[in-house]
Amino acid sequence: FGTDVSAQRTVTWTSSDPTTVTISSPGPLLATTPITLTAISNNSLTVTITATSSDGTVGQTVITVLP
Repeated sequence: FGTDVSAQRTVTWTSSDPTTVTISSPGPLLATTPITLTAISNNSLTVTITATSSDGTVGQTVITVLP
């Protein structure tokens, strides 16, 4: 999201495999609200977490899930 993380911007979080990694509060949430990712299985070795802001900006990260 660059350096502009406005407290008024909302973000929606998604997991590419919610059977492997869940998101505590997918949103939409204010950008400053913390979330927790929880690995609940190892169905997938990697999961992409995507954040989409209210203005359409998208950011992604890939995490590795170890058994």
